[in-house]
Amino acid sequence: MTRATIFAIPLAFAIGCALSSLARARSAPAAAPAVAAPPAASSCIDPHAMKANENLVSQLQEYKRRQEIAAAAAKTAEVKATTAAHETAMPSAISAPREEWKRMAQDGRFRIRRPCANGAYKNVADIAAAGFDEHETELLEEAYEHAHARTWSSMRAACEEGPFFAQAVAESTVSTERDLTDICEASLLPDDDETHAAMQRVAESRGAGRGVPGPEARDRVAFALSEQMEVLFDEMSKRLGREKALRAVDYGLVCYDERVVVTRPD
Repeated sequence: MTRATIFAIPLAFAIGCALSSLARARSAPAAAPAVAAPPAASSCIDPHAMKANENLVSQLQEYKRRQEIAAAAAKTAEVKATTAAHETAMPSAISAPREEWKRMAQDGRFRIRRPCANGAYKNVADIAAAGFDEHETELLEEAYEHAHARTWSSMRAACEEGPFFAQAVAESTVSTERDLTDICEASLLPDDDETHAAMQRVAESRGAGRGVPGPEARDRVAFALSEQMEVLFDEMSKRLGREKALRAVDYGLVCYDERVVVTRPD
């Protein structure tokens, strides 16, 4: 409650008392002068003024109560949002945080992590240690297959805009969506200045929490490459549940290839 509000209560009460007393004085008949009485403490006994003051105090208390309820609701919403963000956050091995993308953009580096083509067995000798049974292992393999399919779907239109993609596909032996993404990357993102500029734009965009930085085919393909591991984790969570997906990461069941492209030479 503000200082002005606090002072308003007695002021309103005093005004009510004064107006009430004035009204009584005007309506009372004239009387002979009386012997002066000793001064007494001032008091207001007018029922209308007392009622008005009670109403004012009640309104102020209700206003304060509503403010407290609104503040508590805002705090609850903030806590829920923070909890939800924590529960849906991906491990750093899967999704680089924004701060890391900012550092990559500043350093002129673009990191590409791609799910292995042969599933989850590259770095793990015994998946039983992670508590995965045979059925869950099959679901994990499915997650890789669907992740590659989703990545190809997200970049296909941009790949087909490339002048050499169709020819490269015709001259290659293609059997999976992973093969198509490999051919697209090789034909559309050669090691040249334009590719480096596109990757730099993607790193800056991801560092700022944004999406594809522009309509250029190179930008779209580079962005799709940058989020492949996130797609894989999403597919794992759909099939195994988030807890099992996190366990797969913790136990090294997630296989990926990694390379770093220098986008801005020192």
